[in-house]
This record gives sequence, structure tokens and C-alpha cells, in this order.
Amino acid sequence: MLFRSIEFANTGNLATSSIFTGTGNIVGSNTGTTNLASTVSTTAGDVTLASSGAMTVNGLVRSLSGNVGLTASSITQNNTVSAGGTGSVSLKATGGAITMGSSVTTTTNGGNIVYEATGNITLGLLRATTGAVNAPSGDVIVKSGAQIADANGNFINNVLANNIALIAATGINLDVKEAGVLAAQTTSGSLVIRDLNCGPRVVTGEAEFSFDFLAALYSMLGLQGNLDKLASIKDDDTGTRKRGRQV
Repeated sequence: MLFRSIEFANTGNLATSSIFTGTGNIVGSNTGTTNLASTVSTTAGDVTLASSGAMTVNGLVRSLSGNVGLTASSITQNNTVSAGGTGSVSLKATGGAITMGSSVTTTTNGGNIVYEATGNITLGLLRATTGAVNAPSGDVIVKSGAQIADANGNFINNVLANNIALIAATGINLDVKEAGVLAAQTTSGSLVIRDLNCGPRVVTGEAEFSFDFLAALYSMLGLQGNLDKLASIKDDDTGTRKRGRQV
């Protein structure tokens, strides 16, 4: 049965059955662990689900024309999360990791994808594209309080998007393909990015402070004044205080 909208609040552990809506939103919260065991889908609304405990995505989670937002202490993603139309996808782990399976995909139809976690983020594939040819058109931001890691092996893509910003505390190891700006920064640890645009190329090193990284974020957020100020103080050809190697 299709409903206009669905709202629920649960106390304790939760395992969901299939949830479908036609033109409404799906909004849910839970105080324990959450297992999205079956499909959660809306045709023309947003999906917003929050758990104070761990969340496992075992069923498809999608909006055909709206946004999808999942928040939990940690998130294990074993199935597709997708947003159609102009919708975006946001996953946030407030107390741990986001872990995608090696063959798992998150997709938008040109909308943005944001993954943020206090712990490690391990990626299958984040794809922000439009059309049958999967042209990169949306932006992807991945921010980890620890490492950003590769779940599917070297030279198998993890991110396909227009602009890509990667922010980590203790290292980045990833394969990407971008149409616009690629910006990456890690406070410590190694930075290894296999840029598949170049057929393929590996960028390694540690990024302490990157002008290009800030420029990408300012551009994504529409902060033109900050972008102009940044350009005025850029004083070398690398745009970084600590430059990586290309091999």
C-alpha cells in the first residue's frame, strides 16, 4: 500500500519491513540499533532516518525525486542508496564509521553526495551523474575524522562526480574520476589518490593545507567572496604548503 507520508519513532532495536510512499516523506527515528532490512522508497518525497545506535542498510533506500538523509552512530551500507530528480544523498555517522560493501553504490541524478563520519569511511562507489552516459554533474564531499579507504581495490573507481572534496585526519587511499576540481586534504598519514582521468595516475604525499582544496569547497558552497580572497593570496605555482608527488 502507498501512503502520502510516513512518520515513526521507535525505542529500542528496530528491523524494518518494506516502506513505500507515493507523494510523501518518510521520516523515522530510533533510539537503538536500526536494521533497514527491506526496501525504503518514496516516489516524490524525502527519506530522513536517524538512529542513536548503529544503522545497517540491508535493503534499497531511495527517493525517486527527493533527498535521502541517514544519520546514526555508525552506518554499514550493504545496499544501494539513491536519490532521483534533483535530490541529494547525505550519510552521517556521529560516533563511528561509515562502511560500504565493495560492490555497493550510492547514486544521484546530478545531486550532491555528502558522507561524514567521526571514524573511518570506506567507500564502494559514490556516483553523482546524469543521463544514460553517466556524465558527472553533482559534487561529492567525503569528510572523515580518521581515514578514507577503498573497499573495492586499486584502480576500481570509488567516486565519480563533477567536483570532489576529500577531507581526512589520518590518511586517504582512493580511486576517483572527476570532471571539475579534485581537492584532497589529510592532517596526517598518507594521501594516495589514483586519478582515473589520467589513465591512470597516482598522487601521493601528505596535504597539510591546500589552496585548491579550500577553493573547491568555497566554490561548492557559493562563497565567491572567500574564493576571491583566496586567489589574491595564492603565491606559488603549487597552491599548497606541502606538495604531493605524482607517479
